[in-house]
Amino acid sequence: MKEIKIQIPENVVNDIQLKDFEAVSMQMVITNMLEAHALDDDTRIIDSPVFKGYQNRLAQVHKEFEQAKNNMLSSYVDKEIHQNTFNWNLDYNSCILTLIMKE
Repeated sequence: MKEIKIQIPENVVNDIQLKDFEAVSMQMVITNMLEAHALDDDTRIIDSPVFKGYQNRLAQVHKEFEQAKNNMLSSYVDKEIHQNTFNWNLDYNSCILTLIMKE
């Protein structure tokens, strides 16, 4: 396996990290709401405006997170690499994008 390391600008990484944290936080709130009402006979919580609002916001944040990741990859990874299959990891602390090329 071949690894390629790319330095990503801090502002790009911070934007991705913020969207990641927001999506995880929203998912935790939804999970906690569902767990808190798991034994309720009344399932109106799922149809409540608060729950729907969190669901909608999570969907929006997840979409923004995916778009930010895709924008980063298309902006900083060479087109020739995109033709190959690879996994990748973005280290939020070092701002290093590591591409792991599949043979």
